[in-house]
Amino acid sequence: MPPCTRSHELAAPPLDATRECPLPAELLLEIVARSDAATLVRCAASCRPLRRDIVSPAFIRRVCREPDGIVPSSLLGFLNMNPTAIKGARLPPASFSLAHPATAAAASFTEKHLAPFMSRSAPVAGLYDYRPRESRNGLVLLNGWGPTSGMIDHLCVYDPMAKTNQCTFVPGPPDSKYSGMPYEYVLLTAADGIGSSFLLLAANFSGLTYGFIKVRTMQSNWCTWSPVTIASYSGDQRCSSNQRGRAAVLGTLIHWLMCDNNGRYLHIVTYDVFTAKAGSVQLPSEGVPDRFQRSNRHLTSTPNRGLRLLVADKLTISVWLLSGNAGWTRQAVIDTEETVRSVLRSSNTDMVEIMGFGVKSGVILLWPFTRNIDLKGLDRETIIALDVETKEMHRAKRSYMLHLLYEVDLKARLLAMKTF
Repeated sequence: MPPCTRSHELAAPPLDATRECPLPAELLLEIVARSDAATLVRCAASCRPLRRDIVSPAFIRRVCREPDGIVPSSLLGFLNMNPTAIKGARLPPASFSLAHPATAAAASFTEKHLAPFMSRSAPVAGLYDYRPRESRNGLVLLNGWGPTSGMIDHLCVYDPMAKTNQCTFVPGPPDSKYSGMPYEYVLLTAADGIGSSFLLLAANFSGLTYGFIKVRTMQSNWCTWSPVTIASYSGDQRCSSNQRGRAAVLGTLIHWLMCDNNGRYLHIVTYDVFTAKAGSVQLPSEGVPDRFQRSNRHLTSTPNRGLRLLVADKLTISVWLLSGNAGWTRQAVIDTEETVRSVLRSSNTDMVEIMGFGVKSGVILLWPFTRNIDLKGLDRETIIALDVETKEMHRAKRSYMLHLLYEVDLKARLLAMKTF
């Protein structure tokens, strides 16, 4: 008869040993600071005390510190706004492709989290007939054309980062639709201090030679256009209604680069939304070509609301800054020749075109190309990302489809998280 076996049951541990042994807050924060952006957000959502520590400005500055921070302070790339591709796809395409920064953390966050999120939340059905115009502070302005008039008769303000209420559809100005009044549109956001989530401004410059411009505005909480404002203009009246590039916005002060029909008499027209007054700014008196040639000038703003002028002359980029009453100062002259020809593996590349600028990141996107070459042979996908402050450059890609430059301010979004 086999011997009987005795089962041994472990005694239950003391009650004190089963109680939670929380990690010190300092150690938890250190673990979060060495993880990644997605883990940081998950930890912030887990409990109130930890979230309060994570969203503190000091901690956000630490994790967003370049170049070794786990969270890129901003991401600059392209939104896929190709309605033909979207309409024919069973699933929404990847909505965002990264151009800058060229770090592993930024690439991983974009590929695994940001692009899938934006693809899932893309309002595919509503934007077939719209084309992108510009993006500012996370919002996108799109327009639709009238089938018979050829004029803009409807607009959309789109928030790619929102899960609900992404699109606000509004009509174009009534005189644009019925009398053919051409308008240039500018999108202002809450970050500009306008007192609402967005404001649309429509400006008509056909009266510049007579000393005035026409302006209409629409706020998000009303969605109706204001009556026409006639703003007197006493600046250079030799130019016509030719606007070059997108407007630069400094708070509520808007700047347009203007010239005549021959690309001469370049100067800047301004309009203040709050005071409804127009003005002008002269360009630097030297060091800037006197004619507008193939996108070789670009107005933009700085994070601290300064005005920047970017000038591309062959393979050289000049950066000018206008601050206060000090006038224009040349910040930098950057030669891109070595990088451009190395990236393209071509000694014939002799021009760069300014494709756009990231205000938060301080990065210029350049398209290098060769003059006097068959257009079919041009490489339209390869671009160069140039950091104005560090002068560093790297290769990037843009999709050869309808795309829009879009910047995600991750640092501001983290700081805006509520502590509940």
